[in-house]
Amino acid sequence: MANALLNSGVSDLLLFSPQNPTQIAVFKWSGPTSQRLLIDWTTISAQEALNSFIGKLNTTQRTTMQP
Repeated sequence: MANALLNSGVSDLLLFSPQNPTQIAVFKWSGPTSQRLLIDWTTISAQEALNSFIGKLNTTQRTTMQP
């Protein structure tokens, strides 16, 4: 997902209208008993906010589902 957000076509669209910013969150669902919000809703209205969000994605550890 971080790589997709780094794509210029994607980032250009996310930042196209700063007066109407994009809101983005990341939720992981790995099974009936394994769900969690990885990154809460974040306003993306400038490159700095997008870079920060991408940084959080890159440092968020994926957990495995417990039986």
